[in-house]
Amino acid sequence: MRAALALILVAAAALPASTTAAKAPGVTVTIAADPTEVVYGGAVSLSGAISSQKTGEKVSVQSLVCGQAAFKGADDTKTVAGGTWSLSERPTTNTQFRAKVKNATSATVSVGVHPKVTLAKAARRKYKVRVSAAQSFAGKLVTFQRFEATTQNWLRVRKATLRPISSAPGATIVSGITFRSRIRAGLRVRAVLAKGQAGACYLSGVSGVIRS
Repeated sequence: MRAALALILVAAAALPASTTAAKAPGVTVTIAADPTEVVYGGAVSLSGAISSQKTGEKVSVQSLVCGQAAFKGADDTKTVAGGTWSLSERPTTNTQFRAKVKNATSATVSVGVHPKVTLAKAARRKYKVRVSAAQSFAGKLVTFQRFEATTQNWLRVRKATLRPISSAPGATIVSGITFRSRIRAGLRVRAVLAKGQAGACYLSGVSGVIRS
């Protein structure tokens, strides 16, 4: 009996450390975006931290742009004090971001992009709308609205079909229209590209408010 017990003790002592000790947890990484919606051309701050809190660790930020099938590299940065990291990106269309540190991958964060819509008076009772983005909105409808003070609502005045204005490979694409409206002077007006017209890869677009 004593001999058998001695054999058991010897066998236990010979076991590798990996079978008798818990495996150390791996490093994890987080990501957050601020803001989560931008107007075309605007910047978003991406930030996060790694669980090891080490300084100088490489963080690779990847992006999945609307319409693409896979994540691609966007930018790299390194952790600073406390294992935190940050960088700035300018998404041109709705985009998902994630961070990678060694074999660890964060959750994804989504950033929505609004087309840049501008409205200006071209002449008396004549208005000019321009929509800037990474794609053309020619053929889409933009809505000209006026503010109704008594109901505190925006009311449709008319719709207009956007046309091509300018485009070049890799550059901002501008769509627009110049139209007339007989609404009285002094009203608060704006132009809106609704979500249904903006499509799957953009949020709605709204111009600043001007006076008719």
